[in-house]
Amino acid sequence: MKRKKPIDVDGYKTQEFREAALDSQMLVMEIRAKQEEIEEINKKLSTLNDEIETTLRETVKMLGEIGESRSTETKHHLGVVAAISVILARKLGWSDEQIEELEYASYLHDLGKIGIPDAILEKPGRLSDEEYRIMTTHTTIGWELLKNSQRPLLRQAAVIAKYHHERWDGRGYPEGLAGDEIPLVARLVGIADVIDALCSRRCYKEAWPAVKVRAFFEEERGRQFDPKLTDVVLEHFEEIMAARDGAIAER
Repeated sequence: MKRKKPIDVDGYKTQEFREAALDSQMLVMEIRAKQEEIEEINKKLSTLNDEIETTLRETVKMLGEIGESRSTETKHHLGVVAAISVILARKLGWSDEQIEELEYASYLHDLGKIGIPDAILEKPGRLSDEEYRIMTTHTTIGWELLKNSQRPLLRQAAVIAKYHHERWDGRGYPEGLAGDEIPLVARLVGIADVIDALCSRRCYKEAWPAVKVRAFFEEERGRQFDPKLTDVVLEHFEEIMAARDGAIAER
């Protein structure tokens, strides 16, 4: 009886390993190809997202400027409020991302004024009680226009639009919130709004000199304005005034 040749175990294993190694190499190549494909897709998505964000910011500025264009007296107002808001947020230690979002959200703080009659917006002199009541509704009009957005920037803009006329002592509008009940972004933009309003000529008032504006903030610390934010304003008052001048010059 002829003996069978023993199985070449070593050769068998080597062949198996070679096949396994080849399969592994092919798998690695496929994985790398997929990774490169995914990276390319991610780059395109990142570029698209950047374009969307840029478009959103440009749209936000245009929306704000549409409302502002109704008055020749306030043509610099949005840019000034944004510039001052940025300074205050930076002094508070906010991140670049938070500051940028605040900057653009601030452009819509008065969006609700598109629903206020020109006769009230442009009236020289003091408003009647009824006219004042109507004017105060610009806060809730702005809120209603923006509140349902799913974009964080526009949701923040909605909060600012609604609450930037609240006062630290609870005597503001529309809800009479007091102290920390008022969202910080609204307190901050509200201060920037007042600074520019006081420094600017309006149909019902002359522009205030910087020394009078500073004295007003000293007097209203803890009453109209958040005391901590007021301290920031007073500490960096000259820088804020310079930023206001710069924002006007850019326009």
